[in-house]
Amino acid sequence: GKDKVGDRITIISYDLVGKCLAELEKKKYNTIIADESHFLKSNTAKRTKLCLPLIKKATRALLLTGTPALSRPAELFTQVSSLRPVLFP
Repeated sequence: GKDKVGDRITIISYDLVGKCLAELEKKKYNTIIADESHFLKSNTAKRTKLCLPLIKKATRALLLTGTPALSRPAELFTQVSSLRPVLFP
């Protein structure tokens, strides 16, 4: 079927964000919950480049992960900077 971005709630995989980006950017989300946020650790990855602006634009954001620092604490920087860009530019 046709992918559609919801008016109140949107549940989407990281892989589909690029496909629906134009619709997602039109929305002003109050809250974004990013599960498995360790997938956003690399600031050069395509999924990170697509998702971070949406997270930063939201009023609130929750980043959920069971494995936040896979090998180095520096891997947390991209995630933390999406939540507090003024503190972590």
